[in-house]
Amino acid sequence: MKCRGILFVFLLVAGLLAYYYFGTEKMSEIKFELGKNIIETAKSTGVPRFNASKTAGQVSYSINQIPDDIPARYTRPGYEITASSLFAFTMYADEPDNNNLAVNNVTLQFKADIKTHEAGQAFVEKLIAQFQKGKWQRYIRESCPAVSGRSSLLDEAGNLNVGKGCAFDPNYKLTPEEWRAMMGETQRYEWVGDGVVAKLEVDYSSDITYKIFLEFEDLATMVNSDQENQARDLKEGDAKGWGSTAKYMQGKKETEARNKILEANAIKRGDTVVPR
Repeated sequence: MKCRGILFVFLLVAGLLAYYYFGTEKMSEIKFELGKNIIETAKSTGVPRFNASKTAGQVSYSINQIPDDIPARYTRPGYEITASSLFAFTMYADEPDNNNLAVNNVTLQFKADIKTHEAGQAFVEKLIAQFQKGKWQRYIRESCPAVSGRSSLLDEAGNLNVGKGCAFDPNYKLTPEEWRAMMGETQRYEWVGDGVVAKLEVDYSSDITYKIFLEFEDLATMVNSDQENQARDLKEGDAKGWGSTAKYMQGKKETEARNKILEANAIKRGDTVVPR
């Protein structure tokens, strides 16, 4: 443990010194990928200098106030995505994973300068089009119905399900009315490709200021983290007498039953049940 901690401090200091000396280099784009050491990845991004921090074993490298003409580009062959108009770019790695501080998450925050619904929808649809052109596949979580088209927006009664929490079918283009109704709450699109989940989250505030985030996360890390957190919460809840495990199992059965109804309804209206 002590040796690993000393090694981490050495690498972190070395990385920060490198960015100090390379700080005069001009940045033309931010190149990134997941799965490699965060310091080495940071050096290859093209960013002259990052803000580095470590909290409870989580290491982050970030840069804010990115110029409008500097795009970020996910470089994995066949899955390339380019995003512009960024406010912040942040990479994460977890020391407890014992994986040489491999980057397991990259989050892009877009600038909040979209002030109309038309502009917000057009901006998001351009990002969606990039995912649809590459090797990415739609990602559907086990707790969500595997339905296509407009059915991915609807509840059991066929109404828009604003607070449903499941990702939309990226092949379905929302009408302007659907867009305004749905995006008042945080909604998302999700894809998976070569062991990485990409999550595009969108919402707007009462003054029509849009918040848009694009996150790339290692699938195995995400699944393991969700499972560990759930196991911990259930154990703690049971210990406190809340019957957390029993409630979780009951909720799981109810979700499965609900999804069967939603999938049957989708078929009736001409949509389909798609592979996960």
